[in-house]
Amino acid sequence: MIRGPQYKIARRLGERIFPKTQTAKYAVRLAARAVPQRKKRGRGKTDYGAALTEKQKVRLTYGMGERQFRAEVKRAHASGGANAAALLFSRLETRADNILFRAGLAGTRAQARQMVSHGHTTVNGRKIRVPSHHLEAGDVLAVREASMKSTLFQNALERL
Repeated sequence: MIRGPQYKIARRLGERIFPKTQTAKYAVRLAARAVPQRKKRGRGKTDYGAALTEKQKVRLTYGMGERQFRAEVKRAHASGGANAAALLFSRLETRADNILFRAGLAGTRAQARQMVSHGHTTVNGRKIRVPSHHLEAGDVLAVREASMKSTLFQNALERL
């Protein structure tokens, strides 16, 4: 997924959502760019604008495209009813790439996505190449034996 200029997107959204923007260097640059607060003119953000901003934050945090995110929202809304937001986040958290990231085997979600798409992982003994593969309770996500020898996973084991 092409994300574009990460610093610019992070400033627009007002959040440090990319790993690149979670460094001390970015914080220093942000403080240097800060201008004295002036009273804003015009109207504030509408409800639609605020909702759109929040949607973009979630979508970019999980590294998903618009079409893929919209499909996840539809699935959550169709099966969730009143609690669709909680169901959406549980679906996003059970993706294979996100679980690799949360487990600490990948430094970033983009790196986790690449690990899965390059075939380094297995679910219940079967190789998967789809980062959006949803795992259920009891599924075993593992790194392939052949991939354990690569420097990518050696560095991950040292970090853990």
